[in-house]
Amino acid sequence: MATNTPPSCSGTMTTVLGRTKLVGPLSPCFIKGPTKLIIPYTRDSFEHHHSKFARRMLIDLESLNRSKELPNSVPLKSEQNEKMAMCNELRQLKHDEIIERKRRIQLRQDCHELRELAEQLRVAHINKDIAESMELGEKRRHAEKLERAESAKCAEKERLKILAMEREKEMKRKEEQQKLYATLSNQVDETKRRLQMERQEKIADREQRLTLQQIIEEEKAEQLKAQQRKIENRKEMLQYIEEQNRNKERQRALEREDFQTAELSKLIYDERKAKIKTEMLEAQRKHQAISMRIGQQVYEIESQKRQRDRVLTDLLQEEYKARQDARFRQQLEQQQEDRMRVRKELERYRHELMQRNLEKERLKREEIAASKLESYDVMEAKRIEDEKAKYQERKKYGNMLLSMMEENQRRRAEDTAENVQIFDMLAKAEEERQTCIQEERLRMLGSVPQSVLRYLPKNALTKADREQIVIPKRPQQFGETWKASREQTNILKRQHLGGGDS
Repeated sequence: MATNTPPSCSGTMTTVLGRTKLVGPLSPCFIKGPTKLIIPYTRDSFEHHHSKFARRMLIDLESLNRSKELPNSVPLKSEQNEKMAMCNELRQLKHDEIIERKRRIQLRQDCHELRELAEQLRVAHINKDIAESMELGEKRRHAEKLERAESAKCAEKERLKILAMEREKEMKRKEEQQKLYATLSNQVDETKRRLQMERQEKIADREQRLTLQQIIEEEKAEQLKAQQRKIENRKEMLQYIEEQNRNKERQRALEREDFQTAELSKLIYDERKAKIKTEMLEAQRKHQAISMRIGQQVYEIESQKRQRDRVLTDLLQEEYKARQDARFRQQLEQQQEDRMRVRKELERYRHELMQRNLEKERLKREEIAASKLESYDVMEAKRIEDEKAKYQERKKYGNMLLSMMEENQRRRAEDTAENVQIFDMLAKAEEERQTCIQEERLRMLGSVPQSVLRYLPKNALTKADREQIVIPKRPQQFGETWKASREQTNILKRQHLGGGDS
């Protein structure tokens, strides 16, 4: 691979282990081409790049040692190898310096704490400049106030002269106002006469409006009488509606009696249903007792194996029981929903039958109740057979779970060991990151003048920062000069006001 070199520099090209290198008096600053830097983000990638760099350095060292072992008949080549090694060392130092600088820049960009510290340092520098500019401005304003006080004394003398001239002008103005007052009094008399004529016209208009208002009130009285007639008619209609409501209530009472007879048959049906439910619960209790006995025997046989991982097996058994309870609870909820659905259908059917004849309703209800009871007996027998089949399936599923539990225990033990190793690596990486952040904080704080540090907020520096860096106290000259200037301005104002009154 050939490289382009500038014509002003001299050097020779050598090939070592398949690599072309420049040997000679060429300075490292003339090396062309962009430097390809890879900044590692994690510790593993950093170790990978570090090992590659170490292998490359060992290869270069071996090539250098072999060149030194050559006979002294070629001194030029040994000198070139020494210069090449020096160039490589300088290049590597520059490369490490650039990597370190870019790593620090990336750390400042990624870390919120360092970004916040940089922003606080920038604001502190701005506050320092503002405080200095405010102090200079206060001094300049104080000098301007003194100049204004001296000019105010000269202006006061001129003001007194102007006041005397204005008094003379005011006397002349008063004489002119007296003349104007005489003319205005005549105009006021004329306006009074005109207003009196307007009042008389308004009184006539008011009388006309009163007559119109009386006519309107009479019309309103007629409208009120018509509304009263409408109210009486409405009362009669309400009485008629109440009579109809009473008749409807009588009919509802008769229907309620029929409903009570239907409720008696329903109570009989509910009692039989409760009896069947108790029998089902007793059968379930016996099944649970059998399953517990089988589980105890399995536990006694395999107690020695499961003693090591008892905590994990307990968790899996609880999970299995929770699933079994959830399935049983779901079945009960499904049964309750079916019963509620049957109850709703019965109520809907009862409301439809209440519109027919009473004798026909009783006969039909008895037939429907008898048919429902017979169908329910058949359904219950079928359901019990289904429960037995499901119990056998659950028993097979439990045996399969017990075999899976041991496999899960082994896998969880392996996972916990891997997690412990990962947590240790993360803790070490976080500790190294915190040390890098603290070093970068101290470097950032040391890069600014100490006069800027006193303008930082109170919580900006940590306890470790204060132990490493000495922060000077903020001077109080600005506040003292400001108070003194305020007192002087107040004295000048009092003097100015006293001269004006005199």
